Amino acid sequence: PKCWVDLFRAASKKAARGEVDDGDSSLLQRSHFGDLQFIHAMASVGGEPPEVTRERMLGWAEFTWRMTRGEISLETDMAAVPVARVAERFKRAALRVQDLFTLGNVALRRYLGDVAFGSLLHMVQDSFAKGHAERLDAVFQQRCAGTDDAAPGAVRQFHVYGLQESHGHGEYDGRDALAAHLLQQEPDVVDVGRRLLAYRDASASWEVVRPYVECVFRLEDPRPASAGSGFERN
Repeated sequence: PKCWVDLFRAASKKAARGEVDDGDSSLLQRSHFGDLQFIHAMASVGGEPPEVTRERMLGWAEFTWRMTRGEISLETDMAAVPVARVAERFKRAALRVQDLFTLGNVALRRYLGDVAFGSLLHMVQDSFAKGHAERLDAVFQQRCAGTDDAAPGAVRQFHVYGLQESHGHGEYDGRDALAAHLLQQEPDVVDVGRRLLAYRDASASWEVVRPYVECVFRLEDPRPASAGSGFERN
C-alpha cells in the first residue's frame, strides 16, 4: 500500500506540472495520470480532442472483448496484439497480455476472460461518472443506430484527472452519486452493463457488439478535454 500511495502521489505532482506518464512509467501512473487514462474513460491531457479519447476507448473495448472471447493468447506481447490502437501504447513496455491483466497473481490466470470483461465494464462505468466525463441526458426511447438497443446519453466532454481536485472527483465515484444516476437516467449504467453481459452470454463477436459499444461512447456537441466544470484544482 505504501508503494502504491508513493507512486500515486509522485504521478500527481508530475501531472500538476503538465508532465504525462507514458511507456517508461508504471501502469498505475499511466492509467491515472498518463497516456492510458482512456481505460478510465478520461483524456490524457487538457485540450485533447474527444474524438481521440473515444478512438482509444473503442480500441480498448475491442481488445478486451477479443480477450473475453479467447481470441488473443496469453503469451502475446502487448506491442503485438491485433488491435493497433492498443498495441501502439505498449511499444516501449516489455509486457505480455497475461502480465497486463494479472500482474503476477497466478490465481487470476485461469480467469483472464473474466478479468478482461471486467476491465471493459470498468471503462464503461467510469464513462457515466461525472468526474470522468460529461454526458447529456438520454433521449426517451432513442435507439442505437443499427440495433434495437436503447441509447444512453451521448458524451460531450472527457475530463483529465491530473487537472482535477481529487476529492471532488471521488465524490462522483461513490454510492450516493450512483443512486442519483439510477433515478435520473434511462437507460442507466446498470442497463448498459446488463446489455453487454447479454452480448457476452450470446458469444457475440466484436463485429456484432461494436455498433452498440460505439453508441455507448458516441459524441454530441463535443468539447476538448479539461478538468471539467467544478472539478478544477484550487
